Amino acid sequence: MKIITFMRLKPGKPPAMVSFIFLLFSTFTSAKEQTLETGNLNNKLTHYLISNNSVAVKNILQTCRECSQFIDPLLLEWANGILARQEKNYAESIRHYRKVISIHPDWYSARLQLATVLYLNKDILSAEAQLRKLRSESLPEEAAVLIDSFIAKIQKTDNWAFRGGFTYLNEKNINNAPASGRSIGRWKSEKPQSGKGVMFWGEAEKTFSLPDNLFGITRLATSGKVPGSGLTDPLHPLMSHGHQCRPDILTVNSGFLPALLNRRTGTVFYRQWLTERYNSVVKDCRFLFL
Repeated sequence: MKIITFMRLKPGKPPAMVSFIFLLFSTFTSAKEQTLETGNLNNKLTHYLISNNSVAVKNILQTCRECSQFIDPLLLEWANGILARQEKNYAESIRHYRKVISIHPDWYSARLQLATVLYLNKDILSAEAQLRKLRSESLPEEAAVLIDSFIAKIQKTDNWAFRGGFTYLNEKNINNAPASGRSIGRWKSEKPQSGKGVMFWGEAEKTFSLPDNLFGITRLATSGKVPGSGLTDPLHPLMSHGHQCRPDILTVNSGFLPALLNRRTGTVFYRQWLTERYNSVVKDCRFLFL
């Protein structure tokens, strides 16, 4: 049994439901958001911000650099948050969004976008907190249902994952003996030995989300070999690996538990277990279950 803990980068994408929520929010704004529409420019930019249209937001800011002084500073902050998210600069995007909702906590679209960026940045707890604040408001039924689904998805992010598999082995010459009858002086080659067995492995993995698009993984891995028939010699190549068949590994099959209370008993049990003999080539039957 081994335990491996490491960290790595993992790019993420928002759930598909988030795009639909943005669409719903583009037709539903709070009274405070409606007060943003004080001019044609602000009106157009506000619509793109609420609908989370990063391309349109970028086009407006690029084609209207001279008139940016007429744009509400808080709208510019929101726009910068959207553009930073588009460039995967999540930390910068979060900073802009937090400034927006600190001044206007009832700008629901901005809060939803903040929750999405927090999720992409693997700050799962903060993302869930923002969604719950949003859920406590009076929202359209469709948006409320999808936000509930988003929260449920977030809660399952760090669940355990299990994988495993096995390989059936059937070998004619496990001991790699030369052609029968070969001798050098008094030494004579041993006869090829055939045998079969099962090699198995299993993994359990849990993800721990961390900020800044990082996450930790704890992985429990186990593997071993179960020698089968044709292994009457305790020095047999497969039997020599019998130490890998530890009781703590093979208890995955409850049928073996009584015979594996100690290692020696387990070894004797395996040598007597499969008595059929096969002379076919190695059969590799692999199964992977997720």
